[in-house]
Amino acid sequence: LYDRMATLAEHLVKVRRGLEGAVRSYNDAMGSLERRVLPTARRFRDLGLAGRREIGPLRAVGGDPLRLASAEEIVDQETLEV
Repeated sequence: LYDRMATLAEHLVKVRRGLEGAVRSYNDAMGSLERRVLPTARRFRDLGLAGRREIGPLRAVGGDPLRLASAEEIVDQETLEV
């Protein structure tokens, strides 16, 4: 059982790294959109050349994925409580 949990923990570490990378890439794209694309789109609107639809508010993704205690930390904490 312990080996299975260790394997699962390794997979979850990879998922966390993937999520962090995805969030970083998303936020980079949002920053580029805000700095480079939207100013040009606003100029179109100011000239009366915008389409019928408004560009809604866009938000960056924040926060860190939840970090769980390692098995060793849990065992150490349980030992202290006994």
